[in-house]
Amino acid sequence: MHDSLRYLQNFINSNIPMARNMDIQALAYSGDAIRLSAPLVGNTNHHATAFGGSIATLGIVAGWSLIHLRMLEEKISADLVVNKTECSFLKPVRADFEAHCSFHHTWQPFKQELMEQGRARLVLSSQIICQQQTVAELSSSYAARLDRPSE
Repeated sequence: MHDSLRYLQNFINSNIPMARNMDIQALAYSGDAIRLSAPLVGNTNHHATAFGGSIATLGIVAGWSLIHLRMLEEKISADLVVNKTECSFLKPVRADFEAHCSFHHTWQPFKQELMEQGRARLVLSSQIICQQQTVAELSSSYAARLDRPSE
């Protein structure tokens, strides 16, 4: 496992109880894209398909993780939160599922605004994939604020 993925997996398991309980796994990270997964078992609803909250959470955590890891790589210390998400559920999820998220040329403008203004927002899209089909799409807005030095 790549060092960034190992770090992310440990961070998720230690700091995001919901993600830990969902058994979210960090699969791949390239600097510009990330893939996370969750098993169907433990994330089901009363129809024996994936619970919508689990699907949305996986997409949100994917976007947050992508930004978080990139900020670490570039030694940017900032608070990062999701502040809005819209999710479209396209098909029932009947097996393990993944979230795919990438920057698509949005990192540099976000980073520039964050460094110049001390805060910035970034909208990322995540695709939820199950059995090689897109089953949900999310658009999530993340807000970052540079850490302030202690006085």
